Amino acid sequence: MLWVQVSIAAIVMFIPALIMGGLFPAAVRVFVRKPQKTGQSVGVLYTFNTVGAIIGSLSAGFVLIPLVGIRNTLLLAAITECIGGSVLFMSDYRRSNVLAMTAGGILMLLIFILTPSWDKQLMTSGMYIYGDSYAQQNAVDLSKRLKEEEEILFYRDGLTSTITVTRDRISSDKDLYISTNGKIDGSSHYDMPTQRLSAHLPMLFHQNPEDICVIGMGTGCTAGSAALHPNSRVTVVEIEEAMVEGARFFYDPNNAVHENPTVEIRITDARLFLNLHPQTFDLIISELSNPWL
Repeated sequence: MLWVQVSIAAIVMFIPALIMGGLFPAAVRVFVRKPQKTGQSVGVLYTFNTVGAIIGSLSAGFVLIPLVGIRNTLLLAAITECIGGSVLFMSDYRRSNVLAMTAGGILMLLIFILTPSWDKQLMTSGMYIYGDSYAQQNAVDLSKRLKEEEEILFYRDGLTSTITVTRDRISSDKDLYISTNGKIDGSSHYDMPTQRLSAHLPMLFHQNPEDICVIGMGTGCTAGSAALHPNSRVTVVEIEEAMVEGARFFYDPNNAVHENPTVEIRITDARLFLNLHPQTFDLIISELSNPWL
């Protein structure tokens, strides 16, 4: 299985990686005009390359993906590449370059028109972990099956992961599931014992728990259960804001944790938060993904 995964990854990534690896040497070949100024010219090129890499990673990860999603960010990246190529062709105004510029514009238009929209249920079906149960179906049949079995209530490409909330259409109690990149991390029925006991057990073992920190939002049921205990003040630390928003669909199971005045939700990294937090907590509960594993 490992070699199959490596082979598929190599087939997908080898040519793009080869081309991207060759871009900088090619740029040096074009940019360096005088051998005696090679160092200076390469330094300038490195500066633009580094600044561009920083701006690109920041704008993609922190601006574009949260605002327009992964699919549209990829489309914008492809179109930007087309524009960049067209600008290079316009370095002079020969007829062939004008034609190339026109072809580039048509190509950009076709990218927008012909690129199909993502099937969100397929893209978040967790194929990498639930593939065995889908093995006997092709993509069309699987898409049909997913639409029959579940309904997506919430979908968001967050800073760190894609969060979805789905409702099971075929279960008797219409279970809700919250997933990270397709991996189910909590539910309104099946995972409820571990979600609630993760709070109740440590709370009951402590003589007088007042200040509690819950690391990880999940469905919010662990934090909501901790907040049921008298005199408790709960701080939830969750790195992904989309997870906090998705947990709102578990309003009844998590005892309306978002509206509880004794619960504070912090969107940040847990390690950073605990290192900088001035006070100590009576309890720190890690809201693990599927602790039964």
